[in-house]
Order: sequence, then C-alpha cells, then structure tokens
Amino acid sequence: MNNRPLKNFFTSGFQAISMQLLGGAFFYLLSVFLSKQEFGVLNWSTAISVFITTLLGFGLEQVVVRRVALNSTSDWAASAYFLHTAVGSVVSFIVLATFLWVYDSDRMTLRMLPWVFVTQCFIFMATPFRQYLNAKEQFGTYGLVSFVSNIIKIGVVLYLAPQYRLNLEVVLRMLIITSFAELAVLFFYVRAKFDLNFTFKFSAYKKLIKESSAQYMAVLFDSSLSRMDWILLGLISAQMALADYSFAYRAYEMMRLPIMIVGPVILPRFARMLSSGAHVSFDKRHEIQQLLKMETVFAGLLILVLNLLWVPVVDSFTDGKYGASNQVIFMLLSVCLPLHFATNLFWTLIFSAKKYRYITIATVITASSNIILNLALIPFLGGIGAAIAYAASTLIQTLIYCYVARRKVMRCNLYPLLIVTGITCLSYFAAVMLTGNLLLRIAIAVVVFVPLIAILKQLGKEHVSILKSYMQR
Repeated sequence: MNNRPLKNFFTSGFQAISMQLLGGAFFYLLSVFLSKQEFGVLNWSTAISVFITTLLGFGLEQVVVRRVALNSTSDWAASAYFLHTAVGSVVSFIVLATFLWVYDSDRMTLRMLPWVFVTQCFIFMATPFRQYLNAKEQFGTYGLVSFVSNIIKIGVVLYLAPQYRLNLEVVLRMLIITSFAELAVLFFYVRAKFDLNFTFKFSAYKKLIKESSAQYMAVLFDSSLSRMDWILLGLISAQMALADYSFAYRAYEMMRLPIMIVGPVILPRFARMLSSGAHVSFDKRHEIQQLLKMETVFAGLLILVLNLLWVPVVDSFTDGKYGASNQVIFMLLSVCLPLHFATNLFWTLIFSAKKYRYITIATVITASSNIILNLALIPFLGGIGAAIAYAASTLIQTLIYCYVARRKVMRCNLYPLLIVTGITCLSYFAAVMLTGNLLLRIAIAVVVFVPLIAILKQLGKEHVSILKSYMQR
C-alpha cells in the first residue's frame, strides 16, 4: 500500500492548521485586546497591502506550482518568482512611502499602512518557497515554520496584554519581525535542501510572465473579490463596522480550513492527470463528483453547528464586543462555504486543463458584480450589505465555474449543493423554533440533519470507500 497520499493529507492539514487555526487564535486575541478602531485599522491596512502584493504577483503563483509539480527541471520558476517578488516589494514600498510622505495625513489608517505593507511584503516574498515546497508535496516544512511563528505571536500577546503594554504599534513590530523570520528560514531551508539556483535568466523569466499573463486579470479580480469589501467598508463606512465584518470574515476563513488542506494536495494530482489534455475518464469523473458530495455534506453540518454556537460562544469569549453585533454577517458569509468547496474543485479542474481564459472571464464577471453590489449596499446596510454582496457574487462565481468545467473538462452538477442547503436550513430552523437551550438545539439539528442526508443518499458507504481508496492510492 502506498501511504504517500495519506501522509500528504496529514502534512497539508498540519500546514493549514498552523496557518489558519493558530493564526485564527492570534487574530482572536487581537480582536479582544485591541480596540475596535485599532482592529479595524489593522484589517483595512492588511486588505490594502494584500491587494497591492496581488497586483505585483502577476498571477505567477499557481503557474509556478503547476510547472514545478510537472517537471523537476522547472525549479528555476520558483527562483525567478522570488526575484520578481523581491524587486516588486522594494519598488512598491518606496512608491507607497513617498506618496504617504507627500500626502502627509494624520489619519491612523494611512500612518500604519506602510508598516503593515512591510509585513505583507515579507509574506509575499516567502510565497515562492512555500509554493515550491507544496509543488514538491513537502507540506510539513512550512507547517512547522508557521506553527512556531504563530505560537511565538500568541505567547507575546498573552505576555503583554495583562500588563497593558499591547497596542497597534507593538503588534506591527511583532508582525514585521516574525514575517521576516519566516522568509529567512524558508529561504535557507530551500537553498540547502534542494540546492535551488538563484541565477536570473531573463529569457526564462519572460516565458514565465507570458504564461502567467493569461490569467493575470483573473488573479487581480479574484483579489478584488476577497478584499474589496474590506477596502470599501473602510472608505465608506466606520472602522467599527469594518471591525465587525472582518471578525466574522476571519471566522468564515477558518471554516474554509478543509479547502486549504485538500487544495494543495489535489492541484499537483489534477495537473498530472490533465497534462496530456482536458480528458477525464469515467471512473475519475464519478470519483470527483462524489468528492464534491462529501465536501458539501461536511460544509452543511459545519454551517449548521457554528451558526447555532455563534452568538452565545462569541459573545462570551469577546465579552460582548462581537457575536450578536455581527450574527447576520457571519450567517450570510457561512452559507458560501459549500459554494467555495465547489468552486475550488471546478477551478482546479479548469486550471489543470490550462483553460486560463475562462478563469479570467469568470473572475472578471464575479469581481465586477461584487464591486457594484458593495457600492450599492454598503452605504445603506454597512457590513450586512458587504456580506450580501459577497454571498451573491460567490454564487455567481460558482455557477460560471460549473458551466465552464461542464463544457470544457467534465460533466458536473450542483444538485448536491441544493439538496444539502435545503436540509441545513430545515435543520437550523427546526432547532431554533423547538427550544432555546443551546445543547438541545445542537442535538435536534444533528438528529434532523444526519437521517435526511442518509435518506436522500448524499452520504453513504460508497463515499467512505472512495475516500479511503483515494487516500491509500
């Protein structure tokens, strides 16, 4: 038996947990110990910084993963990508710092932006090494680096907060130091372990840019989709509204942890499976469709339980700062989880089949819809408007990707999403209407959800067998 797939799932899971779960714990502590205004400023500056580095990335990230995964002689792509990120980070920081110096604003958001951007630049420069390791299916290395980094950050916060020495400036210093340390460790590890050559070859770099340019607009608009709501909320609404929204959004990102585990594992496999053309055998098509079914059922159960827990648990842990204030926002965001599972699967198929143009079209339509809806709804509904815009544009994205995957790669459908969504809603409302006791609500919801899933054949022995065989292959 080949246990490498199982090992990859565990090591990819360790990486995702180190990044998302421990990162989420650090984020939670900041939300408790920083004021809502400081917390909003940090999140707005982060959104701007991520958007800028995405512009700089030029869509190279996934292209590098696919190249390195397919061919060991393509390791040069990772070093070319690193040099690209390094030069881009230095130049963009100089431009940003100069602009803010000339503008000379006293607003806290603009004063903090350059230092948040420095942190993001170090993370951006570490991306080529993290993705290089993922392409080599060496998931545990960055998982360990991220684990140590987040443990240190959590420890510093817990040490300083009781002494009333924690503020936004201290947090930024800590983020800069830890992100630089992560970059340094990954740089020296990859150089020593894989003897990665950093000799710059312009002709090879030009070839890489040409390949990535086909999906640059997709990456750009995809970044707009994930961060434009934060940016517009910070500009149009108050920092308090952004704090409520970003707290709920970060919690929703933690719900997407399984995507971060599965995604790095299946992308290299799908790239190899479709390397000779966009053809998927009947057995593989059935397996992929059943994988989507399992992911959807898991997402439905997670949505159900977390929405029942949200107000009492979050109110308790944040001393009433968050919870009831952003319950509707979290609910609207959480219903996007099964859509993201489906989108991730369809995108992986389309990307692996090199149908970049369709990814670009889908993403431009989705992000444009998102921006228009945000501009229309945020002035009237604040964070709830941003959540509605995000949910609507996510649905549009899923429908487009499903259509493209069905036409260009393999036959697929969204029926499991409709069935599981209906079961989830029924279970939630049954639990809420029958009792006010939290534990009883969860018990009733699960008792309604699980039998209906089994009766409607959304999960059974076949799915367990497919999952086991896939992990043992």
